[in-house]
Amino acid sequence: MVFVDQTVDAVSNAEKAYCKFLSYSDIKGMNSQKNGFLLSRFAIYMFFSIQELRKKGNLRKNGMIKWQNDFTSDCLFVWDARKKELWITEIGVNFPYGDQDYIGALFVLTQNENYYQGFVLNTDDDIQGFLNVFGMSPVETDRILK
Repeated sequence: MVFVDQTVDAVSNAEKAYCKFLSYSDIKGMNSQKNGFLLSRFAIYMFFSIQELRKKGNLRKNGMIKWQNDFTSDCLFVWDARKKELWITEIGVNFPYGDQDYIGALFVLTQNENYYQGFVLNTDDDIQGFLNVFGMSPVETDRILK
C-alpha cells in the first residue's frame, strides 16, 4: 500500500488531479514512437491555458512526469482539436507500465504548476484503497479529481 499512500498524498497536495483505468488502446502502442495515454478532454486545463485553447487547432507542449516518486520521463501533451482528443505521448519506448500487464491498472496524474507526477496502481487492493479514500467507485474515474 506504499504506492497508495504516496498517490493519495500527491493528489491531496496537488492543484489538479486526474485518474482513469488504462485500456488496451492506451497500452497497444507503447512500444512504438506514438505511445501514450488517451485522457478525457475534461483534463485539458491540466496542460493548456484558455489563451492557448482560443487559438484553435492542434496544440502540443513538451513536459516531464515523475513516475511513482522514482523516475522521470519526458513526454508530449497533445490536444487534437479536430478529434477532440487529449493525449500524453512520447513517454518512452522502455516505459515500464506500457505492457499488457497494466491493462486495467489505475493511472493517476497530478499537477502543481508545470510539475507532473504519475502513478500506476496495478493491484486490486491498491486500486480499491485509492478509490475508497476518495469515496469513488470504478465507474467514477476518467475524470478530474480536483
